[in-house]
Amino acid sequence: MTLCADLPHSAAMKMADAYHSVSFRRLWRNGTTTHKSAFFTAWLLSTLLSIMLGLASVIYAWSGLEVPFGGAVLYVTVYPPLLICTWWALCFGWGWGALPAYLSTLTLALYAGMPWYWALLFACGNPIGLGVMVLGYRAIAMPCSLFSWRALVFFLQMAFVGSMFSSAAALVWCYTNRVDQVALFAIWQGWWLGNFLQNALLVAPLLALTWPRVEVWLAAHQQLLSIQPTESRKLVLQLMGALIIGVLIYALTTIWLGTESVQAEMHSQSVAKLSFAADRLSAMIWAFFWVIAFVSVFMGMFGYQMFLHWHRTNNLLLEQLGRANAELAEQARTDGLTGLANRQSTNQALAECWHNSRLRGERAALLMLDIDLFKHINDRHGHMAGDKAIRMVAGLLRREVRSSDLAGRFGGEEFVLLLRRCECETALEVAERVRQRVEAALINEGSASVQLTISIGVAMAHHDDSDVDHWLRRADAALYEAKHLGRNRVILAA
Repeated sequence: MTLCADLPHSAAMKMADAYHSVSFRRLWRNGTTTHKSAFFTAWLLSTLLSIMLGLASVIYAWSGLEVPFGGAVLYVTVYPPLLICTWWALCFGWGWGALPAYLSTLTLALYAGMPWYWALLFACGNPIGLGVMVLGYRAIAMPCSLFSWRALVFFLQMAFVGSMFSSAAALVWCYTNRVDQVALFAIWQGWWLGNFLQNALLVAPLLALTWPRVEVWLAAHQQLLSIQPTESRKLVLQLMGALIIGVLIYALTTIWLGTESVQAEMHSQSVAKLSFAADRLSAMIWAFFWVIAFVSVFMGMFGYQMFLHWHRTNNLLLEQLGRANAELAEQARTDGLTGLANRQSTNQALAECWHNSRLRGERAALLMLDIDLFKHINDRHGHMAGDKAIRMVAGLLRREVRSSDLAGRFGGEEFVLLLRRCECETALEVAERVRQRVEAALINEGSASVQLTISIGVAMAHHDDSDVDHWLRRADAALYEAKHLGRNRVILAA
């Protein structure tokens, strides 16, 4: 069973990613009593109505009705059950529409006196046509709302090909009823043309009117849907093969039936029958012209749809790849616990800043920070409290940095704050402000509240630094001195 849909993002049902349908098993297991009774009642009533309308089409002879068009006489068969079955197949799944279509066709075939074994085969025509339509919606994610020209054209394309495939059952009907070639042409053309016109003139407006409500219902009952992964390339190839086969079947059947029906009349010496044969030949040519014209437009539009579909798919894949690469790059630069720059990216930023300081004389400050007595916090309150302490300090540092600055975790409980284009006085003010805010903050671990302090070493970039490591060693020495002098203080490196 299948379902074509283009549900809103709020429902998170993207047809490009998944294939949706109302699952009989999930409906039976997960649906409420109200859901099951309402859904199955509506479906059973639709099935019963389809069977009754199928019998009416035989009783009242709604097949092969003559319709003048474009200088020719076309034959149209009115078969109302397809209006119901197509709607169910596109809205709720192929099985929900195929079974009523099969039962209604089987019933009318048995009523008309067709042998039961031929009737079983004959009844497969319309379910096959519905299957081809659904295959198209499964291969190319297209909304059933029909409010856009693309969605409407695609629906007409699928309706035409589905009609071609379902009309093959007309050959079984004519064979079992021993219909001659003249009547066979009318029955076959009436089958596919009537099916297509019903879809275009009746099913399309019905979908446009009802799909918004169906869409809301599906979004609200996602627990009843079956989601199957789609293999887009394979499905598209299957669809293209079905389209080509459908067009070839139409062309060959039209030429064969038209030729046979005309030749049957040409053997007669009657002027009236010869005139009828000429009219039949003219009608066949005009019908063939109009259908080939439609097929040409159809193939062009289908090719355009395929291009748009693959273009959107490729763009989506490229966007996903770009986001994945960006996430990987971000993960490679950041520390997992704090979200600050990790040691590798911090070293790269320090080296770049040191080179700019040497080449351009830019002022820069390096702050080395360390949480005081961190091992004591871990031993007394546990590692969870230690992680909270690290994240709390990281959050305070993140709020202090400008867009040009960098805050990084250097390892363990040690942090680095790089302040570009910064004077010594400003660097000391920032360091003191961070120290005071850490001292004022508390972390809660169970029933205990833990107070933190940090020691900070500040080193300004200097022309005497032989390399970036020398700059780091000066900041680290200032940090060690702050620890040695009693912790919880800021020391400026010499």
